[in-house]
Amino acid sequence: MKVKIFQRGNINKLERELNDFLEENPYIEIKHIKQTGESYGDSEEVTSVTTISIWYEEE
Repeated sequence: MKVKIFQRGNINKLERELNDFLEENPYIEIKHIKQTGESYGDSEEVTSVTTISIWYEEE
C-alpha cells in the first residue's frame, strides 16, 4: 500500500492537484482518505492549511 499526501493553504490549488493526481493514476484502488485542517496565526493574520492523505494500491 502507498500513500500520497497533499497539503495546501489555497483550496483551489489543492483541488487541482488532487484531480491531476487522480487523472494521472486511473488504475489505482483507493483504500482510505483522511482530511485534516488547521489554522494558525494571531488575531490580525490567520493562515489555514488543509492536508489530504490518500492510501491506495496500484492495480
